[in-house]
Amino acid sequence: MDAFNLVAGIASLVGLVFSFLAFWQAKSASTAAREARDAVRIRTLAGELEVICVRAEQLLDLLLYRRLPEASLRVGELDSLLSEISLREQAHLAVGQVNSLLTVREQVSSIGDVILRGPAELRNLQPDGSVIATSRRVATTLREVLGAVKSKVESEDEK
Repeated sequence: MDAFNLVAGIASLVGLVFSFLAFWQAKSASTAAREARDAVRIRTLAGELEVICVRAEQLLDLLLYRRLPEASLRVGELDSLLSEISLREQAHLAVGQVNSLLTVREQVSSIGDVILRGPAELRNLQPDGSVIATSRRVATTLREVLGAVKSKVESEDEK
């Protein structure tokens, strides 16, 4: 009976050790999965920002060529994309980047307001006009945020 108790005690200790090791492995796997998920989300964010940058550059071209109906559609599209991404991806963006995206959204909205006013505001569509200058700032700011996010992706790749 004493031998049985000794074997049972040893088996219990071995089981405890294996349980602890399994817990440690599960915790490590959970951390790795969370890091992988975050890396994928940052890559997705970079892709979405790339699309937004292209749309902003298209808006600038449409304004330069005075294609107001298409520019108005692009403004609506940019406004929606910027509203969504700045709020949805706050966890993966620095506070300054979120603020930049929200500022850009406001600038895009003001461009839309000018476009909706119509032909009387066409003087603002001159290459040195406020709407064109604002559109250029929008495209530049978006590229800066995209660059910061891509830098984060690249630093994750190096790990």
